[in-house]
Amino acid sequence: MTDFGQFNTSYSALNTLFDKDLQGLFDQFEDNKLIVARRLSDGDHENPDSSYAGYPKGYGPFHQNVLLPAFIAAYTGQDASTMKITRNFLGDVVIKTIPRPNWRMTYSGLSKLGNLSDIFQNISITHGYQGKMVVNSFDTDRQYDAADPTKQKETNLDYYARFEIPDIQIDEQFSPLLGIDVRLKNSMSFKTEYKKSRQLRLELIGTGRLHESKGEEFTVNFGYTLKDAKLSLFKTKKKKKEDPKKDKNKPIIGGGRQGSRASQNTPGDMTFSFDMSVKDEVTNIRELVTGLVEPNRGARRVSIAPAVQYQLSDQLSLRFFLDYNKNTPKTSQGFPTTNIRSGVTVRFSL
Repeated sequence: MTDFGQFNTSYSALNTLFDKDLQGLFDQFEDNKLIVARRLSDGDHENPDSSYAGYPKGYGPFHQNVLLPAFIAAYTGQDASTMKITRNFLGDVVIKTIPRPNWRMTYSGLSKLGNLSDIFQNISITHGYQGKMVVNSFDTDRQYDAADPTKQKETNLDYYARFEIPDIQIDEQFSPLLGIDVRLKNSMSFKTEYKKSRQLRLELIGTGRLHESKGEEFTVNFGYTLKDAKLSLFKTKKKKKEDPKKDKNKPIIGGGRQGSRASQNTPGDMTFSFDMSVKDEVTNIRELVTGLVEPNRGARRVSIAPAVQYQLSDQLSLRFFLDYNKNTPKTSQGFPTTNIRSGVTVRFSL
C-alpha cells in the first residue's frame, strides 16, 4: 500500500524566535541528533554496521527520523531527551500535532478615556501572530518493508524510513509585533508598526541543508491636512469693479461654474505626508555535513518619502514629492544602490 499527501497546520516556535544566537541553535540541533539516534536504538549504542562513528546501527545523523525530532526540538526549545519520538516520526508525531493558536488583537478604547476624547479621534493598538508548519509532500518509500523495518540502505547503512519527505518548513511572523495608529481631531495622523518574521526550511534529501530566513521591518507614517491654506504664489490681482449695467447683456463664454473655488480663488487644503520604512532580511544556508554558513539572499532597505499636496481648485491639484530608496545587499552577488526621485505632479480632474 502506498500513502502520499501533504500536511499543513498552525504552529508556534516562539521559544526561539527572539534568540539571536543562530549558531547556538544550530549547535543544539547537531547535539540533538545523537541524542535522538541513541533513543531510537533503544539504548544500543554499538555501531558495527553504521557508516557514522558514534551513531548506533541504522540511525545515522542524516536519517529522517533522527533529523526531524532533532530539528523540532532545537528550534522550538524542547528537550530532545524527553520529547516524544518514534520510528515513524512523521505519522506518529508530526501529523498528529495539535494546532497551535494564532491571534490578532486590536484595542481602540484609549481615545475614550478621560479628556483624551477632546484631543484624539482614535487610538488603535494592534498585535498579531501567525505561525505554521508545512510538509509540502510525503510519499511511502518503496524500499521500505514493514515486515523487515531494519532493512538497511546500501549507501550509508541507515534503515529505510516509512515515508520520504523532501523538506519540512516552519514559518512564523509577528504582523505586527506592535502597531500604533493615532488620529487627532485637528486632521493629524500618526502610524507606526514593527514586524518580525522567521522561516526555517530543512531539506531532508541527501545530506540535507537548513535554510534560515529572518526579517524585521519598522515603518512610520505621518499625515496632516491644513485647511484653507493660502499661498502667495497663487494670489491674483484684484480686478476693478465694472459697471454691472455695462455687462448686463454680455454673453458668458466658457464652461466654468460660477461661484466655484477656481473662479473665486479661495484658499485650498494643503496635505503633508511623510512615510519611512526600514526593512532588514537575510537568508542563510547551513550545510548539515560541514556546518558552513553561506548567505543566500537578503538586503537592508531604507525608504523615505515626504510629500506635500495643495488643492488649487475642485479640479486642479499640485503635489511636490521626494522618494529616497537605499538598498544594501547582504551577499556579494549584489551591490549597494541609492535612488532619489523628486518632482512636481499636476493633476487635473474633469
